[in-house]
Amino acid sequence: MPAASRRTVKFFVSFFLVSALFLHWDGWGEHAIFDFAKALVDEHRLMIDTYADNNVDRLLIQGHYYSNKSIGSALLVAPSYALWKGLYNLVFPKSFRDRDLASTTKFPSPWYSSLAIYDHLSLFERLGRIVVTLGSSTLLGLLTLWLVYRFAGLLGATEWDRWLVVIAFGFGTSVFYWNSDLFQDTMGMW
Repeated sequence: MPAASRRTVKFFVSFFLVSALFLHWDGWGEHAIFDFAKALVDEHRLMIDTYADNNVDRLLIQGHYYSNKSIGSALLVAPSYALWKGLYNLVFPKSFRDRDLASTTKFPSPWYSSLAIYDHLSLFERLGRIVVTLGSSTLLGLLTLWLVYRFAGLLGATEWDRWLVVIAFGFGTSVFYWNSDLFQDTMGMW
């Protein structure tokens, strides 16, 4: 492998790890996308009735709740969630999974009467959010940086200039913030 290729791989792995270090979960929007992906994978349906009390980003249509987020976001998140769910079921024994899933607790929201706010998240929920964010927003943001790197090369930029553009774009714009959260903006940018 040439030195430039190794340097490229090292940079992108480093960017992925830095993004992973700053993962965060802002609120309703992330819950809506995550719950929509869970409904698609777990229940094979578009309705989020089971998860409707988790967020305000929902629509009530003919007695069923739907996410008000685009279906494309949920479809991009669903493979990461399915992978995490399969891994979780494979690694942990059923007795642990039953106790863990039951450990997620909620309390009624003081602001919205029909909502509940998480008080404690199970290991499945906490790690699931990390895996889903890394497997969707962070990965797609990283692929966008790779495209910027390649495109700068097509425009005749030197190796140094390509790195400068990628670093400026990756860390100097809102792309970094989007990479570290479950944002549909990163998915749309890709």
